[in-house]
Amino acid sequence: MRNSEARRYARWSAGAAILLAVFVAGEYLRGVWVAKQAAKKAPPAVPAAVEQRSNEFSFSKVEGQRTIYTVRASHTTEFKEGSRNLLEDVSITVYGKKGERNDTLRTRACDFISSTGKIGCAGEVRINLQAGGGAAASANAVQVETSGVSFDRDTGLARTDKQVTFRWPAGEGHAVGVQYNSNDGTLHLDHNVEMTLTIQLLGHTPAPGGLQVTDAPKPALLRRRVEPAPASGGLQQETVPTPGAAEPQEKAVHVTGDNMLFRRDSHTVQILGAVHALQTTHELTAESLLLELDESFHARRLVASGHPQMRDSGVQGPIALDADEISAALTPEGLVESVVANGNVHGSRNSSAGEDAMGAGRVQVKLATRQNVPRLLTAGGGVTITSRSATPAGGTRRVESEALEMHFSESSRPGQALLESVNTLAPARIEWQNVAAPSGSAANGKPVKQTMRMRGQQMNLQFDGQNQLQQLASSGGVEVTRQLGDGPEQATASRELTAKFSNTGEWSTVDQTGDVRFLEGPRTGQGDRAHLDRGTNTATLTGSVILSDPTIRTTAQTATFTQGSNELRADGNVLSTELRAGTGSVTNFAEAPAHVSAAHLVADVARGHAVYSGGSRLWQGDSVIEGDTVELDNPSHILVARGHVRGVFPQAAWTPKGGPLPGRSAHSGTELWHLRGGLLTYWGSDSRARLEQDASAESAEGSIDANQIDLYFSTSGSASSAQQVSRAVATGDVSVRQEDRRGTSNRAEYTASEGKFVLSGGKPTVYDSTGDTTTGRQLTFFFADDRIVVDSEEGSRTLSLHRVEK
Repeated sequence: MRNSEARRYARWSAGAAILLAVFVAGEYLRGVWVAKQAAKKAPPAVPAAVEQRSNEFSFSKVEGQRTIYTVRASHTTEFKEGSRNLLEDVSITVYGKKGERNDTLRTRACDFISSTGKIGCAGEVRINLQAGGGAAASANAVQVETSGVSFDRDTGLARTDKQVTFRWPAGEGHAVGVQYNSNDGTLHLDHNVEMTLTIQLLGHTPAPGGLQVTDAPKPALLRRRVEPAPASGGLQQETVPTPGAAEPQEKAVHVTGDNMLFRRDSHTVQILGAVHALQTTHELTAESLLLELDESFHARRLVASGHPQMRDSGVQGPIALDADEISAALTPEGLVESVVANGNVHGSRNSSAGEDAMGAGRVQVKLATRQNVPRLLTAGGGVTITSRSATPAGGTRRVESEALEMHFSESSRPGQALLESVNTLAPARIEWQNVAAPSGSAANGKPVKQTMRMRGQQMNLQFDGQNQLQQLASSGGVEVTRQLGDGPEQATASRELTAKFSNTGEWSTVDQTGDVRFLEGPRTGQGDRAHLDRGTNTATLTGSVILSDPTIRTTAQTATFTQGSNELRADGNVLSTELRAGTGSVTNFAEAPAHVSAAHLVADVARGHAVYSGGSRLWQGDSVIEGDTVELDNPSHILVARGHVRGVFPQAAWTPKGGPLPGRSAHSGTELWHLRGGLLTYWGSDSRARLEQDASAESAEGSIDANQIDLYFSTSGSASSAQQVSRAVATGDVSVRQEDRRGTSNRAEYTASEGKFVLSGGKPTVYDSTGDTTTGRQLTFFFADDRIVVDSEEGSRTLSLHRVEK
């Protein structure tokens, strides 16, 4: 038993030893594990170069009671040398001197040199410039991302020369180098600025057809797209449609410049130095581009200055606009409200049809914002609109006025506007010039230069649905001037004017009313109304018409001038009067002025040729000529009366040789000859008239009937110097009557100074009342007595046919 107990005791002892060993090993292992856990929780060893570490860091710049900015870090490590502090999870919040800002600068780590107040952030830095606090401020923030930023605690200036990217509600871009001033909130991008804006820089305004040669392009000036940002501050690249309006079709604008300045307090963004903006075919260059922002940093006004130039190389033809300054005002919804070009404004467009240009001191365009089309254009400071056709026949059109306005109406086509009217706000001048064959003239189809000018105190131009000029109305001292080639200018003036235009843009008719005045070379006229017709190339005056030149004055109911042919037509109670005696140069019957009346007048004013018709009557002193027509030709000094001719001419005084018989006296005073016939011709240079076609001449002393009667005139020698009949020669079937005597022959000659008839030719015969006849080769009888001188083959003898009572 002892052996067995010993074995049990040995086994028990061995088990106890094992349990004790396990227990000791467990306690050891537990101690090792606890030591390791404690080692994990123990703070790291402080390096030899580190003075101390802390979990939070902040400092602020304070002026008075106002905190300007605060710098915070979640961790900071202070080094023993160099006054260097490592800041982690850094944020700089700028409140501004008035507490109006909430700008932030965030980065993971920065070095802070406490001795100099400099903070250097080598890693990525994000700067947010906000319009206030809250989620809306984050959505409207200007976001800048860069690296290598240094911040000066004393000056509050943050800067870097590294690559910079930025975003804001109106666009995004990048540059090289940035400076942020926490005192005034300005952000300056130093170099190579490139950005993308959602503002449409240039569009088209419809051109006034008839004033401009080319077709009207689509009008769409400046437009901005609104792009809301989420609460995190990011930007969404999507367009917000305007209720009730067509979806906009704008594209991004790429802008470059030397540098850019964002002024926080004044809410402006300015791009400087060689600014260039491009949107598809639209291009803008300037020295400065300024964007004025609202409280949410959305653009509300755009200003380009420093010789800004806008170009459009689209399919409508190159369009250019330059001025001292070009600006656009935007609505809170981001739509363009108006565009203004200021100072030395010049616009032009070139196409295959021609060239259009506009110059002014100032141009403003107000837009129907939802349609983004022009509603009203106002120009001032000396406005000039010029349109030149590519062909001479199309010519040139020009409008000049100190100020004018253009009104537009909506078109059935989206995005387009129709030019409705143009009103001048000051005295205006319009001119058309072209080279073409004039209508209704004697130019034989040969092209000549044609010029048309209009002036007025106020003008209104109306346009049709194709932007073509339809009508022009003017009032207050209106003047119209026309010229064909080298011909004289034809001018009309009145109180009011209305002009109509064809579908080609050329004027077709012009009507003027109120105190109308007419001028063509030395000729002037006046009337109640004037009508100019391009088709017939005529100018017509109506209503109490008065026409004058240096020699003659004519009145009528209407008068029509034809350019090119120099033709004048007057109708209705026509009356022409010499302004001074003898100035007509055709008739010289007396020193008194000559007069001509008729129903109608047709004259070539250049040649000095006139035809009066319809009961024509000419009188001068005691001389009168009547006929169906009276034709006057100044160059040849010839007068021709035709049809039912009647004439009255004074006769020279006569005294028979040897004196009158007892009981008779010499003729003295005025005795008139009355003429009738079918044709009368008067040669003023010879003072001679010829009466033909059943010619007859009658006076108180006697009468002559013949196929032809020639009258010779001479002055009486008296103070009046009037032309009087001194001699008459009748030929062909001559019949002469004197009291109860009648003579026949083929030729008869009357001499007024002697009061005698000489019959010759054929078988001259004289008959008296008793039936006695006398014949001879030549018979001469006298009015003063009853003597007849018979010249026959038997010689000459004198007879008396006077009956002696027994």
